[in-house]
Amino acid sequence: MRRLAVIVSSLALLGQACAGLPTLEEERARADPLPQTSFLYAADGSLITTLHAGEDRVLVPWKDIPKVMVDATVAIEDQRFWDHAGVDLKALLRAAYVDLTEGRIVQGASTITQQLVKNLYLGSEETLSRKIKEAYLAWQLEQRLTKEQILTRYLNTVYFGNGAYGVQAAARTYFGIDAEDLTLPQAALLAGLIRAPVEYDPVVHPVHARQRRNRVLDAMLEQGLIDRAAHDAAVATPIELASRDEAERRYIAPYFVDYFKEWFLSNPRFGATVADRYDLLFKGGLRITTTLVPRLQTLAERAVRQVLPYERDPYAAMTVIDPRTGYVKAMVGGRDYWNPDDPYARINLATGGSTGRQAGSAFKPFALVAALENGFTPSSPLNGSSAAVPLPNGTVWRPGNAEGSGYGTISLETATVHSVNIAYVNLEIALGGGDAWKGAEKIVEVAERMGIRCCRRTTEPRTPLQAVPAAVLGSNEVNTLEMASAYGTLAFGGAHVQPTPVIRIETADGRVLYEAPRRAVQLGESAASA
Repeated sequence: MRRLAVIVSSLALLGQACAGLPTLEEERARADPLPQTSFLYAADGSLITTLHAGEDRVLVPWKDIPKVMVDATVAIEDQRFWDHAGVDLKALLRAAYVDLTEGRIVQGASTITQQLVKNLYLGSEETLSRKIKEAYLAWQLEQRLTKEQILTRYLNTVYFGNGAYGVQAAARTYFGIDAEDLTLPQAALLAGLIRAPVEYDPVVHPVHARQRRNRVLDAMLEQGLIDRAAHDAAVATPIELASRDEAERRYIAPYFVDYFKEWFLSNPRFGATVADRYDLLFKGGLRITTTLVPRLQTLAERAVRQVLPYERDPYAAMTVIDPRTGYVKAMVGGRDYWNPDDPYARINLATGGSTGRQAGSAFKPFALVAALENGFTPSSPLNGSSAAVPLPNGTVWRPGNAEGSGYGTISLETATVHSVNIAYVNLEIALGGGDAWKGAEKIVEVAERMGIRCCRRTTEPRTPLQAVPAAVLGSNEVNTLEMASAYGTLAFGGAHVQPTPVIRIETADGRVLYEAPRRAVQLGESAASA
């Protein structure tokens, strides 16, 4: 009688709880979209790396899920999946009886459809009311989707451990293959992880993982999904996992990848806030074709190593840009990004301008362009022997030449060929009508138009160029990305194209989200003639 009373109570509670429950559509409207892994490709289509937050997930269609994975999952998780309508009533009533008797949730009795509903909409709260809501929504889901659609969504959302959500990410994480290539023993191992991915983790608990895998294979044999020969061969197969060596998880061009992330996260076209952009990049399943050319990247890294091969050597950076398109084709930001013993390894000197890297004489072309814009010619005479600039503190700045001060009067062309400091300071003074400070303002303005500060991250305070007399000699801090962009303006006949690390960005469903514009800003004939 007590058992009957509990069952009657269970049915009454079920009917009472179903009254006023939300519809599946209401739950869908409240649910967040599934996080998906984004893919970063080089210009030649090769994969650079993947980007994801806590959940590594790649959605795959039904046709790419092998039958052995389907059968293994159904055998161990819900052997009546193909027959019930989302809820296994016998199992549900049995679980309700035990739960009411114990006064707490003891038995789950969740079908695959119920688990999918929980994963998508409800969370993991273990209460009887939540279980009833789960069953009700599962029944609704079965009215709207086919069994194949339900199982596809389930295998794309379920957690397999080690950060892998969905069967594709799991196949990649554990075996280094795509889901469609899973073998029977591999599929059985993954199916066995669903119930307890930590307890059966093959990396940490290989013995438990093998026992669980074999239990899945036993279930498949008992249910007639495989024959004895296939079962025995799979049981005898050792578990062989993909290497998890840190060195093998490294990707090419890490400084470029960091530059791309900064570019994306600082770009308001991808979201109103940095948090919005982060969610889109790391959870949006984007397919990003970058401007990186792997062959040029290899050559750039080799060039830096050849010039500065020793650890005691200074750090160096390099940026390669196509001035016609603004495509950043290679980037080296330091010596060795992956060196765990180097505290500066992951500082990207190619983009980090405010790190004390002064331009030096490489800044003089901006003064040259300013001079040509203001009526100077290559033959204009300049004093290359002495210069004096009064400073606000009452002192006088008297610059010197690297090779001494005996140049006398020389042409602007000669001053440029020999990089004569004093002549360029006098040029600055002349540009300002006798005032070096005003001349510096003109030089800095040209530098900015040509690309310096074009790439400054908006997530950090913008440091303007300092229009001081020493600016003409390169006292301002710059980086190779900016300098390559600015020099590209000269190479492209005086037209500046904003640098970009991206050619195209597509959403997970193939919609074009962004394509790099090719808008050139013409600075005038002076920059072209320089």
